[in-house]
Amino acid sequence: MNRRTIAKSVIVREPSARLTTGLMLAFVLLLPFKPLFNAPLLVLAILGAARLASRPRLVGSIENRFLGVAFLCLWLPMLTSLPDAVNPATSIRKTATVCLYYLAGIYVIGSFARFRDVDRIMVGVAGICAFWSIDATWQFMTGSNWFGFPYDGGRLAGVFYPDLRIGFILASFSPLVFELLRRTKTHWRWSAFLLLPFAMTIFLSGGRTSWFSLAVAVGGYRVFLFRWTNRMSLKPRQLRGVTLLV
Repeated sequence: MNRRTIAKSVIVREPSARLTTGLMLAFVLLLPFKPLFNAPLLVLAILGAARLASRPRLVGSIENRFLGVAFLCLWLPMLTSLPDAVNPATSIRKTATVCLYYLAGIYVIGSFARFRDVDRIMVGVAGICAFWSIDATWQFMTGSNWFGFPYDGGRLAGVFYPDLRIGFILASFSPLVFELLRRTKTHWRWSAFLLLPFAMTIFLSGGRTSWFSLAVAVGGYRVFLFRWTNRMSLKPRQLRGVTLLV
């Protein structure tokens, strides 16, 4: 491959990566606003369907096979439970909507050709989570958050008020937060203090689903550290720290 071909491929990928980064961060940022986050998700799913239609062999790649297995682990239980659903209309709608995540994932995986693109997503998601958790901590301490949402003394809702989803969503994004803190610990040592409001918000959200999700996420992140120990030269005390957090 000559230089001109390489340069052309980089030019083609760059707008795709930037578009995907913007849509993904928009999806995360709009999560507190329930109907709105479907807009960037739908755009990503349409782009993924178009890419899959033009290049059907993408399904067989290692990354997309892993995505397919993860998707089926979520979707098949939903599908098999439909005949016994209490609210069939809602269950069918949600089961069909989940398919958008698979198509969006196809496009996302194909767009990120370089690690720096993934790093942008990691920084963006961690920044949003930090804002949400600090805002929720302020809500717990003062009785209302920066948007005026009250705290009734029960479960903490933060910017998601009145929905009680903040703990589960933060727990789901926790591996990205942990990995960013690990990478930046030598440059921004103060960033480790962000774990305090982050963990505090998850536990004060009062949901057992949030706590269980955090335990699963931390366990999965520990497996990731073990998998990359030799390549990244992690010290045993770092692994002990993750175990202690579990």
